[in-house]
Amino acid sequence: MDSGPRPLIFYGYRLVAAAFVAQFVSAGVQNYVIGPFLTPMIDELGFTRAEYTLPRSIGQFVAAAAGFLTGTWVDRLGARAFMIAGLIFTVAALLLTSWVTNLWQWVVLNGLILSIGAALVGNLVVNARSPSGS
Repeated sequence: MDSGPRPLIFYGYRLVAAAFVAQFVSAGVQNYVIGPFLTPMIDELGFTRAEYTLPRSIGQFVAAAAGFLTGTWVDRLGARAFMIAGLIFTVAALLLTSWVTNLWQWVVLNGLILSIGAALVGNLVVNARSPSGS
């Protein structure tokens, strides 16, 4: 029985491409975006290098903690909502970074909000099975 025309590109390949882009963005935003801003932000805001990189250390713990919660929920509910929420968190953190004037703002934005957003877009969510179990 013919169910109609076949798509030009297999749907699974689209999922793999989307997962690759999500992983690429998540890893880049979480780990590599802050490097080029090190010297300008230290000079402008008076942070030490240790203070500037503190959110990345905190962020690793935040992402690990988010993984415990996110992992079970993604298996039950699917990845789409988590990835959209992660995208919103990530974009908000990156946009608000331009308004940072104090160390606590930098730590909250980069160590908490950005880390949660990247965790919701990244590896754990991308590799989850579908909620139907298939």
